[in-house]
Amino acid sequence: MSDIIVTDEQAQILSQSAGVVLLRTANGKVLARVEPLDLEEPFTSSFTDEEIAEAERRAESSKTWHTTVEIIGRMQDANQQWPDSQ
Repeated sequence: MSDIIVTDEQAQILSQSAGVVLLRTANGKVLARVEPLDLEEPFTSSFTDEEIAEAERRAESSKTWHTTVEIIGRMQDANQQWPDSQ
């Protein structure tokens, strides 16, 4: 994760915002969407305990993992080998 240090003026705008703030370049291109952080409420995960346990179980598995990039590359290779099968 990367950190970006904002100016005092930017920090004030962000802390006073009641909703989402869009971060833009000088040209207006949207770079990010920032939601206010409520430090009074504890962080809660959107995953259930069962989902977390299943993810941990799979991570400990001895099965071979492949990244999305690897899988897409294999699919592209297969399409080049058998172009008529599309």
